[in-house]
Amino acid sequence: MAFEGIVASPADGNVRLLKRLIETNIIYGEYPVAGKYIALLGQTLFYKKEARAYRAFLFDDAAVEKDPLFGAKRKALVKDNEYAVSNYVKKTLELLANHHPENNIAMQYLLALCLTNKDLRAFSALLEKYFRTAVLPVLSTNHQEAVIALEQNNPVFWIKNGVSSKTEQRFRAFDQAMKNRLVPDFEEKIRASFGNTYWYYVLFTKSKTTKANETTDQNRDDYSPRSLP
Repeated sequence: MAFEGIVASPADGNVRLLKRLIETNIIYGEYPVAGKYIALLGQTLFYKKEARAYRAFLFDDAAVEKDPLFGAKRKALVKDNEYAVSNYVKKTLELLANHHPENNIAMQYLLALCLTNKDLRAFSALLEKYFRTAVLPVLSTNHQEAVIALEQNNPVFWIKNGVSSKTEQRFRAFDQAMKNRLVPDFEEKIRASFGNTYWYYVLFTKSKTTKANETTDQNRDDYSPRSLP
């Protein structure tokens, strides 16, 4: 896409896309190709210093693998020419998470995709498959809240899936507050106390984010949580 973008750019080029072409080819180890783009970058007025910095990585796998950016990206590459680019966003994110578990960004995006879409079926499957592994060693507070949303009356399930006592106590308070539906300005009061919780998001947010462009029934199968108290 960077290559197509730079070809279609007005004024015969785009430095940002040129830099992306250099970076991509360095990550993939295509050093001769990267060198050609570095030569072009070196001819610019304001990016000669960056061109010299990029050139230091050519034909030096050790330097690339030690670099915080390039090294992490190279680790995320999938073997056997299965590129980590796909229309199947959920599948791609899970693939990236498995291939480079030390970098948990892919799993965090995948979990966020499930929760913002209120797709607790997918969240539950990921929880069962990966929790307490290198891919998902711990759960954030919002993830813990989603665990409770899955099984609102099952404290054993909460403990098994990493819900802290603090999160449990807050749910007890939320549960109690939800029983006072007849008080004036009920929803405003709930928002003031619990607006940053996943429980509030599930119950009071009507909008739903646009789903990723997936084609399998498994990816499109949402699971609406049982009504919270």
